Amino acid sequence: MQNRKLSLDIFRQNDLGYSLCHIYYKSGGICIPFVFNDYYNLTTANFVLSLKYLENIQGVPIAYNPELLQIFTSYFACFEQFVSTLYEILYFYKVSSTIPDEEVANKLFRQDYKIIIDKIFEIIETDKIEYNKTGLINKIAELERARNYILHGNIGKIKIKKTKIPDSPLTINYEDIMEELDILINFINFFRYTFPEIDLMPNIKIIIGRAIFFKTLDEYFYKVLIPYFNSILQKHDLIPTKSYSLATKPINPEVSSITTKIGVSIKAKPSDPFEQLHLNPSQTNFYVTSLKNIIDSSEVDRMNKEGKFQLPRFMLKTEVE
Repeated sequence: MQNRKLSLDIFRQNDLGYSLCHIYYKSGGICIPFVFNDYYNLTTANFVLSLKYLENIQGVPIAYNPELLQIFTSYFACFEQFVSTLYEILYFYKVSSTIPDEEVANKLFRQDYKIIIDKIFEIIETDKIEYNKTGLINKIAELERARNYILHGNIGKIKIKKTKIPDSPLTINYEDIMEELDILINFINFFRYTFPEIDLMPNIKIIIGRAIFFKTLDEYFYKVLIPYFNSILQKHDLIPTKSYSLATKPINPEVSSITTKIGVSIKAKPSDPFEQLHLNPSQTNFYVTSLKNIIDSSEVDRMNKEGKFQLPRFMLKTEVE
């Protein structure tokens, strides 16, 4: 089918790949997207690409690596998304079968992760003693300080006591992201079996040729990423300075008195009309064509020949001595 008079807006309805938690009641039900699962997949894929760069680096790592800073902040966003999703599911699983209006929903769900975690423990009617013993509260707080430093202000240093991340977060490196991931996996592991017959640990998609595999994030991290990372360090005669382990114990599943069933599904096949829609498959490179609007090809040839490079154009006026 040719795409006549269509815009990208039509694909907002193409829900292929959606992971949904279904909560059923005697009459009707509610679906909650597992967005956190996709967050962890994408961020982990980006981290692996960065590790591959380190594996075959031609120079030496630099102190300030914007790519790693983005991955670090993205992983914290994954954590916040998990907390929000867990609370939403719990709310409709044990508290209410009614979807609140927008104003109430804002007060219920869109709050700081620390408040949401307290609400989670209220719903499951469990004391936070065991959670406090894990030490995750202080570790996650330090991750948050680093995230806020990176995104909201880069002056001074942050207080670090429970983790080994740097007190100057702009120098975050690969080991710091490994530590962050270890902390977040331990947090998820604590809550992973909150619901009967459901494992909330994100599933990481692995593609080898045409084959697609799914492995839980904890298994992928401890059995793939750690050995891979250590091999990279060994290759470059570098020693590891951190250790990682799955140290938390999952809490027992909750029982609901208002639901009849809970389950998870993923949409694996497109529905009409998207099964019939196709985009142009020809290989093009419009980006290079567009670059010619601001960069002259003769200037590129000259700088390549002379081995020169251009500095950022921060200054509107250049002083000439």
